Amino acid sequence: MNILAIDPGLQWIEGKNVQRVYPRIGFAYIATVLSQEHHVNVVDVSASQITWSQLANIYTQVNPDMVCITAVAFHHDDALDTGRLAKRVDPDTTVVFGGAHPTALYEDFLTAGDVVVLGEGEHTVQEIAEAVSNGSCCWDDIKGVAFKNGEETVVKERRDSISNLDDLPFPDWELFDYSHYLSIPSDTYNRNIHFYSISGMRGCPYVCSFCSSLHGTTVRCRSPESVVSEMALNLKKFNAHHFDLADCNATVNKERFLELCCMLGEKDIDVIWNMETRVDLVDEEIVSAAKKGGCQVICYGIESGDEFILRKIGKTYSVDQIEDAVRIASDAGLIVKSSFIIGHPYETMDSAEKTFELAKKLRIKYGMDLYFGLIDVYPKSRVYEMAENQEGCTWVGGMRNNWKAIQRNTATIETEELDKAQLEHFYYTFTDEIKKIPATDYYKGKTKSDIEK
Repeated sequence: MNILAIDPGLQWIEGKNVQRVYPRIGFAYIATVLSQEHHVNVVDVSASQITWSQLANIYTQVNPDMVCITAVAFHHDDALDTGRLAKRVDPDTTVVFGGAHPTALYEDFLTAGDVVVLGEGEHTVQEIAEAVSNGSCCWDDIKGVAFKNGEETVVKERRDSISNLDDLPFPDWELFDYSHYLSIPSDTYNRNIHFYSISGMRGCPYVCSFCSSLHGTTVRCRSPESVVSEMALNLKKFNAHHFDLADCNATVNKERFLELCCMLGEKDIDVIWNMETRVDLVDEEIVSAAKKGGCQVICYGIESGDEFILRKIGKTYSVDQIEDAVRIASDAGLIVKSSFIIGHPYETMDSAEKTFELAKKLRIKYGMDLYFGLIDVYPKSRVYEMAENQEGCTWVGGMRNNWKAIQRNTATIETEELDKAQLEHFYYTFTDEIKKIPATDYYKGKTKSDIEK
């Protein structure tokens, strides 16, 4: 059976071509499991920068029995249009949507497709493909889907999360044309190299107010052996030297993380990698092991420099812990990057300025790279509920469910003290000032042995 897997998306953001670094890892898993039994063609619209007419031609050439479309929030409209285009080209094509955003807003996506996968999709989409292949197109016996039965929306019982992630196949990057993705200069290899995403776990035990998670709060981890094997395979097969761990809290299981770092350090695998975690999930042992295991960059989601706001958004750490985490990672020789958000519910001028002052301090003192952004409001997140209930924030006029505003640094909510204009002024002022602060050479005067101690 022919399947067309599509990651839709804006080809131009604010008039600029934006090249993607690598495919989305969740999308890659879906394409890979489908390719085990079916012929799968993958189209990453924004990476390949194709037009609507070119996409229509692809539909005609591939003649798919089933079209699988992923969607993130800011591609909401593009995803719907992609599904509608498939139906215009061939009304008999089965159109399937999946991902965190369609899971939250399945009613919207059923206006442009036949079925929406709810939650983790690997097993569900295989059963959908089997039904299409058998010519039944009946979803009644499939868990974890939403579909229309006449005018009625049917939502089936959710499927249990995949307990053993080692059972999943490694994402098959041969399905993707990597010439469409950005290659980045590497000081380590003295040439441009491609980045590859790798997922070592699913689930997050924390409930940050701005987050809407697909994988739930129960953490499930792949074995270190599985992760290392995937890196080694991709190194051999694709000459992949650089990996980004697609785990929001890579160190949540300390014992497992240390074992992973030890294996990477001991095995003769010429790879480097980046990771993301919380500031209260690191210590000297962790960052030292990460460095020895080949980690180059650690990313923290700091989000605020105000203690009151940190509590309101679900962060349990303190401002002192933030600096400690940046310091110990820097001392270990890791490049530290972090994100800060302006415009949380209950944000005030004072709390926003504290966030900026903390970011500036860490930039000057440790040379930390950082990203400032206005808060994005995702469906099913706590912030969305707060805006609906006018709890610490309200919707900006015309911005409720304006998914195109996501990741555009446009204020969609405002607080009692800071309106849309003030929030956007803060954001652009802070960003401009931070750009003027050069990264400090934190290691100036330190020897390699000093860093490795």
